[in-house]
Amino acid sequence: MKKTIFMLILSLICTSCMDKRVKNPEKVDLIYIDLKSDIEKIDKVIKLRETEIQIVKDEINSLPVRAKGRVVRLLRIEAMSSDITRFKQLKKYIYIKLRKRKEMAKIRYELRFQNNEPWPDKEEFRLYKIAKNNSLTPVEEINKSDNSRAPTHKKDIQKILKFHGL
Repeated sequence: MKKTIFMLILSLICTSCMDKRVKNPEKVDLIYIDLKSDIEKIDKVIKLRETEIQIVKDEINSLPVRAKGRVVRLLRIEAMSSDITRFKQLKKYIYIKLRKRKEMAKIRYELRFQNNEPWPDKEEFRLYKIAKNNSLTPVEEINKSDNSRAPTHKKDIQKILKFHGL
């Protein structure tokens, strides 16, 4: 009886001393979660554009062949189709970034775990947000209408970080 109690206590002590590693550190990584939400936004926009194209096609089919608005609607379909192509390319690009971030999260988690530092790194996420907000990424083009596109310029991240005192 005493041996079983002693073995039970010993096993509890041993299991409590084991390192409590997170199996999938990317699941709690804030940057990974943000990239994943960007992909979900793009999926929604693609579906929205596809339904808009279908609506405009139905409008075209209901118009007479020589109607004035037919050409305008055809141009709208062409513009929305190019938007869909661009958003699909953007989705692939962000997916590649997501895969790289997954690998980076595992590496960074191990380093932070060895140094007994907290995970996820709030400072890294803060720098990521500053860089994302100050450079017009293609994801922000989602919110623009078809007619409001303007040329975008990438800003130098070093200048931005220096401006914010980082």
